[in-house]
Amino acid sequence: MVQTKTMNRVQLPKYAAGSAAGVAAARMECMQVWGGSETADTAVSTTGLDVWLYSKPYGNLDEGGDVYFLSSCSSGRITRLLLADVSGHGEHVLELARRLRVLMGHHINHVNQETLVRSINQELTSIGDASTFATGLIATFFVPTATLTLSNAGHPAPLLLNARRGEWRTLEQAPTSEKLSDVPLGMFERSNYTQVGVSMEAEDLLLWYTDGLEDCVNEQGEALGREGISTLITNMGRLEPGQIIPNLLQRVTAMSDSNLTDDDVTILLIRQNGASVPLRDNLLAPFRYLSGLLGSRP
Repeated sequence: MVQTKTMNRVQLPKYAAGSAAGVAAARMECMQVWGGSETADTAVSTTGLDVWLYSKPYGNLDEGGDVYFLSSCSSGRITRLLLADVSGHGEHVLELARRLRVLMGHHINHVNQETLVRSINQELTSIGDASTFATGLIATFFVPTATLTLSNAGHPAPLLLNARRGEWRTLEQAPTSEKLSDVPLGMFERSNYTQVGVSMEAEDLLLWYTDGLEDCVNEQGEALGREGISTLITNMGRLEPGQIIPNLLQRVTAMSDSNLTDDDVTILLIRQNGASVPLRDNLLAPFRYLSGLLGSRP
């Protein structure tokens, strides 16, 4: 298994909220895993995707119960993203974050994410009790086909923007009759998780968030919920991607002083940037992969 030490943490600079271009502030190299549960306000790009992340733990702590990860495979063809909202706070969240980092590294070169989702569910089941679970989104973006595959474990559904038409829609899982399907991670060891695939054109956006955002209230004191968030995003009109999260935060906090203070809040925005895998990354992929294997040995 690839150990954490071979997947170097990427120290990413903060981006300027409301900056014009919306260009990612740092680039992830191949065979890297970045993430954790800390406060974040930053941006990063991989081959094919630009990603903006905002994460604010409850009570202004340095770390919270929202866990996020991003990885890039040895050739740059595969980018994988994970966002989990873990029940509670404290050491069990930090332990889960450490294990998730290792799992993301172990599956970094695998296109099919089914085994990863199953492993994450088993890991969370093993470290907690009946009260330890997490909702989560796990996605794999495959550059050659510009296809994103998403698994949703009881998490708020993300919003997808078709840039050509300028239309946002909710990216839902298809209904299934299977028992214990798409339930929060860590509840049942043998849960089933379905996948939905979507082709992303250049400039298409995908917005993820944790339920700390849905629980915010409007001017009438009513929870925003999914419909409220969707309405806020739609009413923004066309903005540069780097302006969307700051604009959303500004609108939410203007509705009530208590908003964004009662829970962890994480927002993640993805843009398909139209890039293809450079020839250099294709040529170096086998060497990076072997280096990762050698580095994982004790």
